[in-house]
Amino acid sequence: MAKYLNLDTEDTPDQYTKIIFDSVVYMLRIRYNDRSGWQLSLYDYNLFDETTTDNTSAKIFGETKVMPNQNVFKYNNGSEDLPTGYLILADTDYPDLYNYEYPTRYNLGSGKRFKFVYFTADEYEELISEET
Repeated sequence: MAKYLNLDTEDTPDQYTKIIFDSVVYMLRIRYNDRSGWQLSLYDYNLFDETTTDNTSAKIFGETKVMPNQNVFKYNNGSEDLPTGYLILADTDYPDLYNYEYPTRYNLGSGKRFKFVYFTADEYEELISEET
């Protein structure tokens, strides 16, 4: 079953969250930048050190701008360290192709218009096959 990420971005536009994808523990960073919007990074949880500000050696995917209704992990450069599923920033109020919005500082997270949802590879393939 698809999994919604429980993120509260209201008061914390730069945060780290422990997350499990495909039975593997990761550290996820989501942060907002006024010029480029929301950025997402994923770290190896076992290498991540909360006591330092430089976790470059633990980063396996990162500083990727998140866009609505697209797989965040689409451009993974063939990394075998990333989850094999699909992380989508779902727009829960998507009117049509012409009247869309981008996620802002205040409309992403739990109870908001934009929410992250993770599908395993099998769940996603099943969902796609149902639509055809």
